[in-house]
Formats: sequence, C-alpha cells, structure tokens
Amino acid sequence: MITPVWGTYYIDRWLDMCFASLRSDGNIPYLVEHCDFELAVVTTSASVVQMQESPKFNSATAGVSVRFVTMDEFLPTEGEIAYGVPLTLAYAKAILDLGEIGIGSYVILMNADVVVASGSLVSLLARIQDGCGIIAASGIRAIDGDTQEPLLSYIDRQTGVLAITPRTMMRLANEHLHSTVSGRIVNDQSPVESTYYHQIFWRISDDCIAKRAFLLHPLCFRVDHLMKKVLCPVDYGFLTEICPKGHFCVLTDSDEYLMLELQARDSLSHLLQVAPRSRSLKRHLSRLATAIGSQIATWSTAEHRRSARNTIYYHANELPLDLKESVKPFESFVDGILDRLPPPVSHVGHFQWLPAVRIYREEMARAGSSASISLLDDPRNGSP
Repeated sequence: MITPVWGTYYIDRWLDMCFASLRSDGNIPYLVEHCDFELAVVTTSASVVQMQESPKFNSATAGVSVRFVTMDEFLPTEGEIAYGVPLTLAYAKAILDLGEIGIGSYVILMNADVVVASGSLVSLLARIQDGCGIIAASGIRAIDGDTQEPLLSYIDRQTGVLAITPRTMMRLANEHLHSTVSGRIVNDQSPVESTYYHQIFWRISDDCIAKRAFLLHPLCFRVDHLMKKVLCPVDYGFLTEICPKGHFCVLTDSDEYLMLELQARDSLSHLLQVAPRSRSLKRHLSRLATAIGSQIATWSTAEHRRSARNTIYYHANELPLDLKESVKPFESFVDGILDRLPPPVSHVGHFQWLPAVRIYREEMARAGSSASISLLDDPRNGSP
C-alpha cells in the first residue's frame, strides 16, 4: 500500500482519520493476515524522522511492515506549491522503487485524506483471486466540517481505530453530501448544477445513488511494467503504462467498498452554476447530455471512457428490488453520451498535464529548487 503524506498537520490528520479507518477489521489487519503486506509511506526526510520518533505513529503501525520512500526532490526547499504533480510523482517513485523484483506484485494507492469503511479491503484479495489485474474504485464526497465530528465518534479511545460499517458511513454521507455530488445528480433538477462532469450521479431513492465516473481511482493493480517516466496524472494513464493488459474490474457496491472524501464546504464552488429552468426532466437531460458530451470529448482518454461504462451504487439500506428498472434511464443517458464521443484523447502529452508540469517546474525554480525532475524529464512532457 502506497500513501503519500507530508507535513505535521497532514500526518496527524492521516493517523487520526484515514489510517485509523484502515486499521479496522477487514482492512489492513485482513491484508496483513492473508498476504505479504507492506505500507510504503512517501514523505519528506524531515517527516520520516518525525514519524519514527512519534509514539502515535509507532503505536498505530505496530505489526505492520513499514517502508519510507523520500520525496524531497519533488518539493521546494522553501515555501509551498500545488500538490497535484508532486502527489503523482510520489506514487510513481514508490512503484518504481520496487524494482524488477516488484514485477507481478500488486500495489494499492491510498490517498491520505479519505476514510475507508470497515471491511472494504477484503474485496481486493477476492478480485485478485478472480484474475483481476486492475481493481478500480471511487469514493463519495461529504462536507468536512459537518461530517468529521460524527465520524470521530466511531473511534475507539483505547486503540485509536475508527470502525464504521459501510451503511452507517453512507447514512452520514447522505446527510452531508458535498455540492460536487449534489450538483451532479442529473435527475434531481436542482437549482444549482455543475459546469464540469467527470462524475455523473442519478438519484435512485432517498438512500441510494448511482454513479458513472470518468475518473476512477486506480485503487489496486498488478505491476507488469516499470514506468520510468511520468507522462500523465495518476488517474489518466498509470494503468495503461503499468498494467496495459490487466483484466479491469470496478468495485461497484458501497457495501463492498466505501471510501469517503471529506471536502471543505466551498471547495470547487467555482464549478457550480445556477441551472437553467427546464419544463420537463426529458428536456433537462437532453440539454445536459449535449453539454456533458461536448466537454468530455475534449479531455477524456481511453482509460476514462472504459471507467465510465461501469455503474457504481452508494446505498444506506438494501438496494431497491426494482434497481435494474430504476437505473435503466441513467445507464441509457450516460451510454448515449459515450456512444456519440469522437476518438479519445491520448494520455501522453495531454493538454491538462503539460501546463501543470510547466507551472510546477516554474514554481520549483522560483523557490530556488531544481526544476529538473528525473521522472518528468522526457521530451513528451515539454522542455524542462
């Protein structure tokens, strides 16, 4: 399992929330018992010392094999920069550090700012045993301030383990859905909608939401090829580069895997707009289909479009008995968009990645740090 995390505040939050949930039954303890498990923490040299000397860290990781991978070269010596490119580089370095001996191993990419329901990682071994080389998943977002306090009440004060069942977590998420979710529920006809649809939601019932996502998290995959240069964001083409022929599957039921992403209330609010009035749901969906299709056509890769063919269900109770009928209009809506798209954009030289790399290099140079990063130094990423 690879987790990039650095800085005192983020390390403490990771230990208290994300890692606390990963310590619950059916997560890391299950993997430690049933396979050769290692936790790779990608961080700065200063943070390595901090964690090694921390009683909280040592207590939380007792019984777990921990390896540190340093990432000082990806961050400026002074000041701060946007985390997107360094985060991608951190994952890439940890995978590359496995070396040739790591070929055939499975890696789990786990962000440090999520909470995972108990029992979620059991599904990984089952999928691997079924022959899957790639296991993708997606979380659901909730408002941080409103959700964090109830979540913390599930922490065992003696062990520090955060144990919460998927349905309990989903009830909590439903009460505090982030606007990046509610604004993308296309059949709600809310007065506020998104202007950017990398995820599309459909309300099945009060406690059940369906989702199609172009950006799925590459949760777990087999390392078939060592990627020596980073040519794209982690969720744009890592799977194509590292496991190009792996059998692809998606964890589609929140009972099986549920990851909660906590976001500030106004996070990404610039992607919201007042929704035009529609006289019917049919007209509303027709307008959205055109808008979403035009937008998706400009940036989606083959990997994104493969991901979006899978319907994911988030539910706080039993799935509705008429689920297949209830979800048909949603699947027809998204499949219709996909079927009308032009050929996909290449994940290499992507127009969203190249400016991000350029800005990252400029920020590093302004901070007096080296703008030449070995993992990025490739003609396909532009001039260093």
